[in-house]
Amino acid sequence: VTVGRAVRVAMINRILVCLDKSTYTDAAVDYACWLAKHHDASVEGLVVLDVEGINRSVGPVPLGAMRFAKTSVANKEENYHALMEELLENFSKRCEEAGVRYTEFEMQGAPANAILEESNYFDCVVVGLRTFFTYGSGAGADGEYGTDDDEPGDSLEKIMDQSLAPVFAVPLNWKPDAEFSALIALNGSPHSMRALRQFARLYGRCKVRVTLMHCSDDGNG
Repeated sequence: VTVGRAVRVAMINRILVCLDKSTYTDAAVDYACWLAKHHDASVEGLVVLDVEGINRSVGPVPLGAMRFAKTSVANKEENYHALMEELLENFSKRCEEAGVRYTEFEMQGAPANAILEESNYFDCVVVGLRTFFTYGSGAGADGEYGTDDDEPGDSLEKIMDQSLAPVFAVPLNWKPDAEFSALIALNGSPHSMRALRQFARLYGRCKVRVTLMHCSDDGNG
C-alpha cells in the first residue's frame, strides 16, 4: 500500500489550467478535469488581466485628453474584470460537475509572463491550442473560434518555449476517449528522454497506443 501511494504522489498533484474568453477554454478545462480524475489531483483556474494590452489599446494620448484616456482604461478594466468573474464561474461549475478539487486565482500583467510565473508551482499546465489571453485578440470577423478568421495572441509559443512544467495544448472540442494514440519523437537527447518519461508519468494510468519515432541527423532514423 505504501508503494502504491508513493507512485501516486510521484505522478501529478497540481494542474494549472489557463482561462481565456474563447471556446478553447472549455476544452482545456474538460481536459484538466479528466487528467485530475486520473491522478486524484487538484486544478487551479487562472485568469490574467492584461493591463499592458488595455493600456496599448488606448493609444497615444494627445494633450488635454488624459482624463478621457484614464476613464477609457478604467471602463475596459471593469469590463474585463466582469469577464474574468464569468470565466471563473464557468470553471468552478465544470470542476464541480466533474467532482474535481479546484481553486481560483487572478493575476495582472503580461499574460504569458504571469502564466509562466504561476506555473512554477504546478506539475503541468493546460491551455487551449489557440490562446486569446491578450487584450484585443478574438474570434475575428466571423465571431466563431477555430476558423481562419481567429486572431489569437502569442502567449502559447512563449509558454511552450519557457515553461519548466509540461504543457498540454488542447484542441477545440476535445472529448475523452477510452483509448488514445500517441506519437512520440525521440532523438536520443536528454530532452527527448525526459519527454518520454514525463509522458509515462502523466499517462501511466490510461490506455494508450504509443508509436515511437526515432529521429537523427544521419538519415538513419
